[in-house]
Amino acid sequence: GTAARFVATSRLLHSDIERLRKGPETAEYAALFARSSIAAGNLQAAGHWTSAYEYEGAKPADPFEIAIADATIILGGGDNSPASVRAVAQRLVANSETPEELQTAARIFTMWTGLGITPPPSARKLMFTVTDTEADGLSSSQVFAVKAAADADAAGEVILSLLGFTKGDPTQIRAADMVVLLSALDEIGAREEAAALALEAAGYWKTSAR
Repeated sequence: GTAARFVATSRLLHSDIERLRKGPETAEYAALFARSSIAAGNLQAAGHWTSAYEYEGAKPADPFEIAIADATIILGGGDNSPASVRAVAQRLVANSETPEELQTAARIFTMWTGLGITPPPSARKLMFTVTDTEADGLSSSQVFAVKAAADADAAGEVILSLLGFTKGDPTQIRAADMVVLLSALDEIGAREEAAALALEAAGYWKTSAR
């Protein structure tokens, strides 16, 4: 599916999900419900789900997925104080084990950077050691053509270029390229659009990396 489809479905089901009681019966699905709440624009509800994933006698949610959800909440505009960022980053680093998980974590940390949220040392170490092999690379000239358009205050050119690059799925763009594109949006005054694009580019709406 696409990010737009996930968002639409999440908004449709949000009131039903919010009526669910947080407890042993729902603990296993806490990460999914948190992601859905993020998509529906309810970061507070998402935070409630990520704190309700472990109960005695119940199968807990995947701690990696919970950490991803918490990192995405920060990306979406949640608490980005140094203490919060450090705590979430440390949990995400600690629970990233497979190559796919490491790539997912590195991408989210890169999106943080693109929005001015500074990853702590443990996250920067992970970013340094992970190679981005999944996403497509734009040519340097393509990326910097967009940056040049932003420098020229050609907002329409920036937007049209980004639409052509993302094709509905910004996770297909290399994280490093995405940071430059986010900077271009910010430069033309499209800060909210940059934040929304970073959220989609983090890939929280996709299925689990496990």
